Amino acid sequence: MLAEPSYITESKLRCKRAGMSPQFVPDPATRLPEEERLSRLARYSKVHAQLQTFSTKLLKSMHHVPLAIALTDERGYVLDIHGDLSVRKELAQCGFAAGIPLTEADMGTNAVSLSLDQQQPIQLLGADHYREALQTMASYSVPFTYAEPHAMNGALAMVTPLEHHSPYLLALLANLVESIGKELELGVKRQQLERFNSMMINTVRNGIILTDKEGRIKELNPFMEKIVCKSREQLMEQSVFELEPFGHLVEYVLQTGQEVADREIVFHDEMMQTTVCLFDALPVYDDKRKSITGAYLQFRDITDRHELERQILLSEKFSAIGKLAAGLAHEIRNPLTSVIGFVYLMKQKYKNSSEMRYLDIIDQELMTLNKLVSQFVLMAKPSNPQIRTCNLNSLIVDTVELMKSQAILKSITLETLLPQEALEVKVDAQQIKQVFVNLIQNAIEAMRNQGVIRVVLDRKADHAVIRIIDEGEGIPDEHLKQIVTPFFTTKDEGLGLGLSISYRMIESHKGKIDISSKPGVGTTFTVQLPIEGERKGVNV
Repeated sequence: MLAEPSYITESKLRCKRAGMSPQFVPDPATRLPEEERLSRLARYSKVHAQLQTFSTKLLKSMHHVPLAIALTDERGYVLDIHGDLSVRKELAQCGFAAGIPLTEADMGTNAVSLSLDQQQPIQLLGADHYREALQTMASYSVPFTYAEPHAMNGALAMVTPLEHHSPYLLALLANLVESIGKELELGVKRQQLERFNSMMINTVRNGIILTDKEGRIKELNPFMEKIVCKSREQLMEQSVFELEPFGHLVEYVLQTGQEVADREIVFHDEMMQTTVCLFDALPVYDDKRKSITGAYLQFRDITDRHELERQILLSEKFSAIGKLAAGLAHEIRNPLTSVIGFVYLMKQKYKNSSEMRYLDIIDQELMTLNKLVSQFVLMAKPSNPQIRTCNLNSLIVDTVELMKSQAILKSITLETLLPQEALEVKVDAQQIKQVFVNLIQNAIEAMRNQGVIRVVLDRKADHAVIRIIDEGEGIPDEHLKQIVTPFFTTKDEGLGLGLSISYRMIESHKGKIDISSKPGVGTTFTVQLPIEGERKGVNV
């Protein structure tokens, strides 16, 4: 027979010296009130949850062995006990219940106090217990120290009638402690990964959607809400197939398993601002890559790049036209001036002649040609702006008043929405006024009889923002890309230079013009001008 371990012998001697009787039934004065026990158990909630999962499986697999399993904190207080009812009733008669401290001073020599003291697995069989009431039992205890999710120390204990003792039970309990520790570590890593994924999804400037295999939206990020102008609540569980202009592409991916990559898609928000994205759609497979479980959609915002490419292309066109204008303006205007002069003399000589009507036609055509050359040169290289401090509120009011007569002829109402405080900028007032006239004129011509044109002034950071919003037929996407291109026009009359000239004038003020349109709804021209004190690059 193996000798009793020294730590058991020493514990029993301490109990005897303290005058503790082996027959006593303890009633610890330090028993935890129920509220305090539940509070402590809440701190061990993750350990407790894992213990219930694993111990349920263990008790089910060993249903032929009556077992009770307990969780204690670092001071030996029993926080919870469950398992075989008959074992728990027998333990309760011995004073062993939830809330009691399994310390040596309170309960005599026991497995929990020894395992916490020795920091090693302990088993006590029958007479190893100091108290006679427990000598019919086999007790096992394994201490634990879990660093995650936060530092927790304590012990797991297992009790069974002595006749059911097996040397494997202590090993099973040790494995249970180790398994719980691994699950806690995995849980922390999963939480970290989820937080990382959430941070990546929610902060990246890409729209992201995850769907199931039926195309229902299961997850999306805030940038996606912004792109499609719908809230998360509106989109979750909705069929992605109903979302245009990409729903049919997702349906193709889920049906075929093929990827879709780098499709350029244009979105328009409620203010008809344009967002240009490159669209990717990938099928998501199960772990064995045998069946599709959903789709991953990504929308890469390339609006800035798209706008930069458009501006570079326009600049190249304007540069080429500028060089052409510089070379031809002088050569065209000199003979043109001479021809206009001779026509004038001929009109004076033959003003009573029947041929006078031909001279009038020639004169009108020469004036048109002269105007074309003037606009051509102005568009290619606008005159240097004469910068002065200007009250934009007043300038807009004056311009709208000037254009009201044309609007009234088509039963169109011109409305302004201006801030109460005057917004001042340093600009060439005449050039900016000409730009506003051109844009309002375009809006009037784009609308059928009746409707409203709104001119809105606002401040955005260090820029004044002017929006001219019409209710016209809108501009198709294929035309929108060319609208500021010189000589491009859809009108029966016109040279196609008005918007090009406006673009160059605003550009010379270090501002910019954006155009957004939706066929059947209308068009919005947005002009941005640096606010006084923020402008750079313009000589004042």
